[in-house]
Amino acid sequence: MRSLRYLLTLGVAAAVGCGRESPTAVGSSLLPVSGIHTFELVLDAPDFLRSDTSIVGFVFASSASFRVVAQSFGGSVFAHTLAQFSGRPTSIQVRDTTTQTVITDTLPSVTSANLVLFVDTTADNGTTPIQLRLYRTVEQSDPLTVSWTMRVDSGQTHLPWTTPGGTVGSLVDTATWTPGDDSVVFHVDSSTILNWSDTTDLGRGALIAAVTAGTRLRSNGVGLTYVARSPKIRPDTTVLVNATTLSHSFIYTPNVPFRPGVLQAGGTPTWRSFLVFQPDLWTRSFTCPASVGTACSFTLKDVKVNSASVLLTPVSPGAFPPEDSVRLQSWVVDTSSFVPLSRSPLGAQVGAMVPALSPATFLADVTNATPVAVPLTAFVAAAAGDTLLFGSGSAVSRTIAVVQAPEPSLFGVTSFYNRSAGARAPKLRLVLTLGAEVQLP
Repeated sequence: MRSLRYLLTLGVAAAVGCGRESPTAVGSSLLPVSGIHTFELVLDAPDFLRSDTSIVGFVFASSASFRVVAQSFGGSVFAHTLAQFSGRPTSIQVRDTTTQTVITDTLPSVTSANLVLFVDTTADNGTTPIQLRLYRTVEQSDPLTVSWTMRVDSGQTHLPWTTPGGTVGSLVDTATWTPGDDSVVFHVDSSTILNWSDTTDLGRGALIAAVTAGTRLRSNGVGLTYVARSPKIRPDTTVLVNATTLSHSFIYTPNVPFRPGVLQAGGTPTWRSFLVFQPDLWTRSFTCPASVGTACSFTLKDVKVNSASVLLTPVSPGAFPPEDSVRLQSWVVDTSSFVPLSRSPLGAQVGAMVPALSPATFLADVTNATPVAVPLTAFVAAAAGDTLLFGSGSAVSRTIAVVQAPEPSLFGVTSFYNRSAGARAPKLRLVLTLGAEVQLP
């Protein structure tokens, strides 16, 4: 059903004696108090939504700015981080102790290195220390298409891992992340340095896995620093040389499943939720609130749209809760009868949630959640007025995409009830201003 709630009645000027004041006097009113009315209109899902759905596969892990390691998180999620680095340095610069000049040594000694996993301290990484392991990889992989089961999955080339999750060789080192730490450091021995410097070995690389069950750790990336010395020029001086990260990615299992009855946004690969509005919403007649008067009705074309937002009720995301802040945006979708929805490009952005939502909004055990508001004022105002959005050159679409911005910025997903969920289904909240026909003094 449709609900209509009175919010506020606006008056302009003094309440007493306004009809006796000069129209040009300071503080005078040209309209009586009852001339302008602002109120709230809340529509239930059947009254504004023609359909809704979620589609996955827009942006993949290779484009993510973060990495994840996980061990049976939520009872089912596993993730490993992969990286490949440039070989040991072929020269270093040291200062001669006698002449104080800088000399280049082209035969440095490199006996160790440190691999650093940089932890995203703004993410929800839990409160449990996490033991991690660093391995050598032994099979070549493609960082753009690598997955839990496939090391290369591009074009006509489809090569599976011998061992799903990444085929590994020797264990290099173990380390433990302590909650609050911004990094984890692994010691890399000389044998591994030689292996990672061998450019003929296309399978050389690093794999980081979590050991502690039920944990997930989000990182901002990995780095490798070589520890070098100049035996002939200055053997007592250590020189740190940062390696170039040739590639890095992460692999995981399983993918976020499609869930009937649920709208999803975010995740890796990225989900988007699509809301298709009723085509007659803009011309449908609504009854005015009692404060405006009886026997009064209006359409969205008759009013000013001050604010519009879709209210979405969070539902448990299961084993994939967001690990960082949630920033939802609404975009118009440039739909066409010749292009499927999954391939339709996004048009204009019409709303952004401010401030961002806490990951706690989507806890696995969330119950009786408060709906969150995703703004889309520009869309409703443009559609009601049959105007174009930001000079797009085309009629306003009636389809909106709700996305997590930027894409991809979450490993977990945001999940909401869809239009079949009854009282928890999406709602459309409008704040409208109606100017009644009045007789000027």
